[in-house]
Amino acid sequence: NVTVGGQPFELLVDTGSSDTWVATKSFTCVDEKEKPTGQATCNIPTLYTQSTGATLVPDVKLSQGYASGEFVVGPMVLETVSIGRVTVQKSQIGAVNTAFWKGDGVNGGLLGLSGTATTTAVGKDNNQAVYDPVFQKMIQQNVSQPFFSMSIDIADSGPAGFLVFGGLPPVAHAYNFTTVPIIKKTSSFQGPLPSPQVVDYIVAVPSFTVNSKVMKMNKLEMVVDSGTFANIVPDDLANKINDLWTPPAQFNETEGLFNIDCAATAPDVGVTLNGTTFAMTSKAAVLKEGGKCFSAWAGGGSVGDKNATFVLGDVFMKSVVSVFDLGTSEMHFAAR
Repeated sequence: NVTVGGQPFELLVDTGSSDTWVATKSFTCVDEKEKPTGQATCNIPTLYTQSTGATLVPDVKLSQGYASGEFVVGPMVLETVSIGRVTVQKSQIGAVNTAFWKGDGVNGGLLGLSGTATTTAVGKDNNQAVYDPVFQKMIQQNVSQPFFSMSIDIADSGPAGFLVFGGLPPVAHAYNFTTVPIIKKTSSFQGPLPSPQVVDYIVAVPSFTVNSKVMKMNKLEMVVDSGTFANIVPDDLANKINDLWTPPAQFNETEGLFNIDCAATAPDVGVTLNGTTFAMTSKAAVLKEGGKCFSAWAGGGSVGDKNATFVLGDVFMKSVVSVFDLGTSEMHFAAR
């Protein structure tokens, strides 16, 4: 629950992107070819009216595209944003006026919690107009510890979990945390960076365990992304895991996912990070959508492919407490 300019919204918490946005009351919903379709198609339930205290950021607009093919465009404004007991003054957000969006009827936009390097604001010259996203503004104004933590619940309804700024969620977890460095990059999708920076929450994953068998990975890097349901892994690993469902999963070319029987039994899979193997919760490995069930393990290409992005998504995050530590450029994980 986020308040923007005094208006309440439910926003999707996305650690895989940096920009926070809401859709304006007059926004145009379009299809993938940018043809208008009517607002109802985007299924965004709560729409934004600029508050009297907001100011427009001149000559800067949000132009965000997502791996799903969805995109949002609109001017950027400085608004007061409140999350729980934390209020951020003059936080730069997108006031989306055009969107190709497959909404869920619940979330009214996104709360982006990645770093400055992946912001997608652009100026008149269409070059990146870097700014401080919401969490960076929190650190500057009123959060004394430069980290946030998340625990995501498995329940299909009710509270989805906890997001805590500068602290840990009130859930049971292992006493010891495993610390993993965030891999810094010298470039982002926007181009070269002046120095190595945290582009996304990227960690090294040296191996997985599948039904107790260790499968070593060669230089596999994965983004910890709360905005993606599935774990997106190398194709050969995805095929191996999905073959071991009982009964086996079947690849659906239309969806790009593996169909499973809704009563299927998941294989035992663990993710190894800095010497600790975190077992995935089997209940979290099933995606139910439109009366169908899909495996939460998806293929994303081959390691070494420059266009491939591999993700530790919600299915992983439902099994751990995740701490995103920008102060030390580290991730910390504890089993739940």
